[in-house]
Amino acid sequence: MRGLSLLLALAVVACGHDHEHGDDHSHLDIGDGDIGHGDIGHGHSANYGGRLVEVGEHEFQVELLLYPEDGRLEAYTFDGCAEVPVPCAMKSITVEGEADGKKFTVELQAAPNPYAKQTEGKATKFTGTHESLKGLKGFKGSIANVTLAGKSFESIAFEYAAKPTGHEACEHDHGDHDDHDHGHE
Repeated sequence: MRGLSLLLALAVVACGHDHEHGDDHSHLDIGDGDIGHGDIGHGHSANYGGRLVEVGEHEFQVELLLYPEDGRLEAYTFDGCAEVPVPCAMKSITVEGEADGKKFTVELQAAPNPYAKQTEGKATKFTGTHESLKGLKGFKGSIANVTLAGKSFESIAFEYAAKPTGHEACEHDHGDHDDHDHGHE
């Protein structure tokens, strides 16, 4: 039990900010499911390999996971550090998207999550399908609205980009040092 307490304390410290929330610190997708402040030292990993969408001022995260083979989209709700599942009393979450000039709306229904403790009427996982998602590697969209821990949020924009490979996957700026080999193609 003491080990768990220590882990939780470390997680809180690791997730701390060294800047004011009034500062411009948009979260950037750095290619591997992490979201950072442009500073690689502060990032959160997506638990299921999807893309994290920040909700509020570092209050919550929604992880989106796209399955292009069957047009399925899943959403998982977490705390601001994407570590602790946050139950949501909504029966569904609406995601509005656009890809290749076509707009679509996906209704994600509350679903059982075998990896998180859930109570009756609250879910941490939502899932839905749409023909427009089939074969997609990425899309732009927004979560129409979501209520987490009694707080409501609307029109949460995101970009679900395909994971880069090779040289694109390198997590730092090459502007000042393109003259050396990074060990990847």
